[in-house]
Amino acid sequence: MKLKLLLLFSILALSTSAQYSPLLNGKISCARFFKTTTYIVLSDSEKFNQELREAAASEWKLTPTHFIPADSLEYFIQDPALSFVYLNRYPVRGEKREVYALALFNGGFASMKFFLNSTLAYVSADDFDFEKSSEDLSYRAASMLLSLQQIISGISNEDLKAKDEIKMTEALSNFLNEKAGLLKEKTLLVEKRYSLGKIVDYAEVEKKYPYAIQLVSKEEIEKALKSKESDKAVLISAYNLYKTNMVIDCANLELIYAELEQQDLQQSKRLDKFNLEDLNQLIIAIKKSKN
Repeated sequence: MKLKLLLLFSILALSTSAQYSPLLNGKISCARFFKTTTYIVLSDSEKFNQELREAAASEWKLTPTHFIPADSLEYFIQDPALSFVYLNRYPVRGEKREVYALALFNGGFASMKFFLNSTLAYVSADDFDFEKSSEDLSYRAASMLLSLQQIISGISNEDLKAKDEIKMTEALSNFLNEKAGLLKEKTLLVEKRYSLGKIVDYAEVEKKYPYAIQLVSKEEIEKALKSKESDKAVLISAYNLYKTNMVIDCANLELIYAELEQQDLQQSKRLDKFNLEDLNQLIIAIKKSKN
């Protein structure tokens, strides 16, 4: 079963309440977000924390930022003048399983017991296999933070007007994929363990993908991201409650592709790899891009 979600890939979830539709409340919540100070919650990995610190200092443009320890979040979360970036396991309404994600949300909660559906935006980890801790995620911590920035910029973009959630999803997808054409001139890096774990059928992808592609180690991907190698991009295929596919431009750590139509892991029969349907969606986005 295909589920239309209003967030990234890397997934997007717009806030909901009894007063507003998800679409309208998303716009209102984003407007409030821009007036806040964003508290970034430290994880138990110093490497992950350092990557966030560096990215916040050099690349975060939306709000003032401040770092806090996780044990102080319960106190600060009640303040509506604050917003938060927090790596956590979040429950999803209507599901028994949680999603491990870096999420952005406004303050003003009475407690920390809230759903992933109530966040402004989130970027999910590959929680099924390879990214079960903050240390595992440290290699792309900076890009996760910048992806949140991209998503919020997309939601708040006045040019993105839509009458319902599906049309808003399509508009946001087009916004995020505007630069997918850059992949024509870049080498797409695919991590070896994806192929070993059958997330990516590399032989099939290499055969069908018309541009440069290379199977590499996690260390090589981390180096490409850290060094901001302008001729490289990285494929991320994250499994949790859903499978999500995204491509990060190593030059600036931003998304240049995000598949917003997610596959429900409990329903899909083709979850063992980044399959040809997924690949075709990426190729279509590259060819449609004006870049």
